[in-house]
Amino acid sequence: MHKRLFYLDNLKTFALLLGVLFHTSIVYAPNVGYAIKSDEMHYFFTMLVHLIHVFRMPLFFFLSGFFSYLVLNKHGGRNFTFSRFERMFAPLLVGLFFFAPVQYYLVYNQSHEPVSFWEYYPKFLSFEEFDYSHIWFLVYLFLYSFLLLIDRKFRLIEKISSPSYFGLRKKILRTNFRLKKKISPSLYIYIKVVLFCFAPILFVNWFFNKDDSYLRIQPVSFSFYLSYFMVGVIAYKRGLLQNVTISRAGNKFRAMWIILLFAAFLYMSEIDPYWMDFTFGVKRIVIRVCHLLIDNLLAWSFIFTLLPIFKKYLDHTDHTLDHLRNSGMSIYLIHHPISLILANYLLKVKIPLLLKFSLHTLLVYLLSFFFYYYVIKKSFILKRVFGTK
Repeated sequence: MHKRLFYLDNLKTFALLLGVLFHTSIVYAPNVGYAIKSDEMHYFFTMLVHLIHVFRMPLFFFLSGFFSYLVLNKHGGRNFTFSRFERMFAPLLVGLFFFAPVQYYLVYNQSHEPVSFWEYYPKFLSFEEFDYSHIWFLVYLFLYSFLLLIDRKFRLIEKISSPSYFGLRKKILRTNFRLKKKISPSLYIYIKVVLFCFAPILFVNWFFNKDDSYLRIQPVSFSFYLSYFMVGVIAYKRGLLQNVTISRAGNKFRAMWIILLFAAFLYMSEIDPYWMDFTFGVKRIVIRVCHLLIDNLLAWSFIFTLLPIFKKYLDHTDHTLDHLRNSGMSIYLIHHPISLILANYLLKVKIPLLLKFSLHTLLVYLLSFFFYYYVIKKSFILKRVFGTK
């Protein structure tokens, strides 16, 4: 029996709300493509964007896998399917058809003769122009949910995560036994989840480049986040998040490890952008293998650091945390168009860069929460379509 883990609820809310800071930072980050870019930029924001991005979505999908299987296990396949449509499909449609067009409208006007939003909207609905914008994560999560239903019948995750994977039972069991004797349990799990997520992304990236897409689904990112979702499912099945503890002795080492990994990640991002094909030479292959491995090491390092911190300090709920948890999805859906529109106007304001970024971020948070509390929350229909309880 799994008790309610409030710290995971709060950590998932943190991952969602951190998306606001991520999207405002991109505007001021050089060498990171986006719908609107400031004339003034600084490399600090590039580092901030990478720092947030490298763990935020892996963390979100990891927790989504945990909670998805929790709901499936507790309520059964039929109720799980209904809840996915109620809590996920409605916000997905609202986001795709009302919020996503804002980003592509601004991009379109930068490269074409400016038109009004309503003149552009029919173009957005065409196959050539339509895309997911920041709603892509809901599309992926919706698909993962139905893959989870299929897995419930065929137990694919259980087979993949078992020692008999690919028939190498004896060798894997022997290796596991040796590792368990020599290293701590947390380090043992850390190595396993890193390799579990690293192997499929390397395999998929061998055949597909990062920007390749089919019906706007990118095989590389889809498989990458699916592996984190699967680890979340396994974590629930094996009760791995019930007794998370923080070790003071390892704090300094963990901090140094993350700093070194992040420095290596920034370097790799410069010499090996993910859109580049890497299969044409041994050197490029080695670099991409290192890049993907560092990416996964860094993501899991952040996750393993945040889990015990939230377990120690935020494994409870109160009025404020309840409000944040209930508003998280709505805030994430509405913040992006608000951020883009504000950025469009703030570009013309002549104030110091740091002040402009701070003002931009603060206004996006304030306006998003204002819209949630005074528009969405007061309407029964809007609460339903935004997936709000």
